[in-house]
Amino acid sequence: MRARFKNFESFFNRHIAVFVSFVKHNISKRINDSMKQLKLIETFSTIGQVDQYVHSMKHLKPIADQLYSDVNSLNRLQTAVGVRRTDISTIRSIASHVNALSQLFVAYQHFHQYQTYHSFILYLSSMTSLITQPSAKNFIMQARNEADKLRKKLDIIDVMTCAHLKPAYWASVSEIIGFDMRIYEEATISELLELSLDSSVINELKLICASAEQLVHI
Repeated sequence: MRARFKNFESFFNRHIAVFVSFVKHNISKRINDSMKQLKLIETFSTIGQVDQYVHSMKHLKPIADQLYSDVNSLNRLQTAVGVRRTDISTIRSIASHVNALSQLFVAYQHFHQYQTYHSFILYLSSMTSLITQPSAKNFIMQARNEADKLRKKLDIIDVMTCAHLKPAYWASVSEIIGFDMRIYEEATISELLELSLDSSVINELKLICASAEQLVHI
């Protein structure tokens, strides 16, 4: 029995390098195949196609996760047989980037659906790891512009629906804007959203609303 174990050990030692090389070759092939598919994310840069991106990421994210898992498995094998481990930092970075990108697309989709400005802006500010990749940076810039447009619209609605504005204040509002704003006293939200006002004008209107609210509480 001892001789049989010795023969097995000798056989294992002679063929271990071949075995590890075979496993590494197979994993390397999977890595190359996966990277070809993951290169698709370099084209994901337009907010108007976010629904398509979310759908694609459902396929690409598992590929990136499996890629990371495969290299981890190879490293465990290399450690077990005393062979130098494969550098996993690049694969880890790719998997992390794909996961972050997937979360970004879902977050924008949610923002676009529910118009959650403040939480979305905070989220974009936290996505510093993505701005090094051109397409992701372009997507974030477009998303930020959309969020800023929404903030401006929300400010207009807040000002124009102020419950404390009386005729005298509407006269002040009209003077600032340059036309009679009293026609918007009973306007719908959709009609108010069509107003195109500069930020400086909106800020002046906010001061008028604040003044009106203070008088109510005097």
